[in-house]
Amino acid sequence: MICIPDVGLYDSDIVFFRDLIRDVVVHRLNRYENTIKKFERKYAISFSEFSDQLAHGATIEEEDDWMEWGAAINMPGAWRRVAGSPPLAMPALV
Repeated sequence: MICIPDVGLYDSDIVFFRDLIRDVVVHRLNRYENTIKKFERKYAISFSEFSDQLAHGATIEEEDDWMEWGAAINMPGAWRRVAGSPPLAMPALV
């Protein structure tokens, strides 16, 4: 068992790891949100509209952007499941 040094910040190792996981999930979700906003600003259209445009031909950069943008849209659901969401409510680990 991993033991976190007792510095008075957490009641137990379980609480520490629950908070750590929550922080990682929140960081990931914020990163995905920022990625989505970045591409919405760059292309000034929605992901769906961008996808439709790419069906008629795309550059390598556009294909890379499409992959990253799509992942940023789809991955938050997986991270929320990891965290036991909605909305980021961690299940009791006891």
